[in-house]
Amino acid sequence: MRAVRNAMAGDGTRLLLAALMLIGAGALVIALIGEHVFGIEPCVLCLYQRVPYVIVAVVAAGGLVLPLSPQMRGRAVVLCALVLAAGAALAFYSVGVEERWWAGVAGCEGTIPSIATGQNLQDLLRQSAGGRRACGENVWRLFGVSLAGYNVLVQAAVALASLVGLWRLSSPRQPAVQR
Repeated sequence: MRAVRNAMAGDGTRLLLAALMLIGAGALVIALIGEHVFGIEPCVLCLYQRVPYVIVAVVAAGGLVLPLSPQMRGRAVVLCALVLAAGAALAFYSVGVEERWWAGVAGCEGTIPSIATGQNLQDLLRQSAGGRRACGENVWRLFGVSLAGYNVLVQAAVALASLVGLWRLSSPRQPAVQR
């Protein structure tokens, strides 16, 4: 039992990176299932919120497969946590747009701004832009919380948990008291 515990302690950053990789990839799979299976059309901010998960999955996978020192793997975990914290901030911004606390970015209106008087040009632009929904439209809620709200909670929790996990792995272990 002690050998397993020591192996896990020595390789804990790999375990953290594997968890981060699975969380990043899993969040992307869930977003794509929601979009393509359940028909939840993403807005521009929803698409931006996927980027941190891609970065985390790629960085964590790199930390797993590349021959890195434990310190470099620890830095990869910290980088993933920072990216997730930034993603939580972006998701919080999206919640603010949904709740009308502030205005969204360009493209959040869900419509193509009129740049010409010809209707054919407008139709062509709308088709090429994909006709995304407006960021202020809330398409799904559970217990009063939107998808962006849950994204804030998940990304902040995973960022904090990965930093706490890394801190616990790097803190010196006290020897067990023998009776």
